[in-house]
Amino acid sequence: ASATRLFATFRANGSEHAGGEMCATLKQLLEICKIIHDDAKALPRSAVEAILKAAARNADALTPTQTSYILHDVIEAQAGDALTVDIMKSLTNAIVIDDETTTLSALAGLSWSYAKLDALDRELVSIEHVSVVHDAMRKRLLRPISQLDDANKSRDVAITLYAIARLGRTHPGFEDADFHSAAHEKILSELPELSQRALCMIAWSLNRMRPTDSEYSLHAHFMESVSNAIRRSVHAFSPKELAPTMYSLVSLRCTNPKLFVLA
Repeated sequence: ASATRLFATFRANGSEHAGGEMCATLKQLLEICKIIHDDAKALPRSAVEAILKAAARNADALTPTQTSYILHDVIEAQAGDALTVDIMKSLTNAIVIDDETTTLSALAGLSWSYAKLDALDRELVSIEHVSVVHDAMRKRLLRPISQLDDANKSRDVAITLYAIARLGRTHPGFEDADFHSAAHEKILSELPELSQRALCMIAWSLNRMRPTDSEYSLHAHFMESVSNAIRRSVHAFSPKELAPTMYSLVSLRCTNPKLFVLA
């Protein structure tokens, strides 16, 4: 109730800390609900709506990273239906992507949120905005690996591939061959460090964006490398991660006998 009253009239008024305050408040409310109710879904709908309306009113005060955090936390609270077309329009219109300062993590976070919200099909975001986000990620990935300073860059690439696959063929990255080649190169550079969740997302996205027979040989090395990485860490997969991973590998004809015995 206090959060609802506070954000009903919240104004950034040029404060550089306003975006951080909104993100922190939403995160703290989620954590409180987890502690008290053991469930982020217990977050009162009125509090979510108040914070989202405040974020929309003060969207210019949010960085791309902060916007991605707010969207992520609303999705975690399973309150995505509170993200109306008007709120999303305010948030996305205010996003300014800078080639030097906007991180891979922010771009991946935005893409993941749009995918979880089925934002293109629901017309919560425009294809023009999604294209801007994709172009920024594309420019980053086409740089030499040595120029990518972002931590966990391969994890962020895996998240982006998952998002593109889920958003479908209308996404400009779905059939962007140069983007996929660069994404695969970045992932291969850090493949041993990727988590099981990331490997699951990669396998699922490969299957969803299934290469044609003529393209299969171009992706064969990457798919084999991913399959081998999954085999080496298969015992660390949770059942929820392993089932879609194995299904995707079978669909992609990545049939490694040893992997199937271990699984």
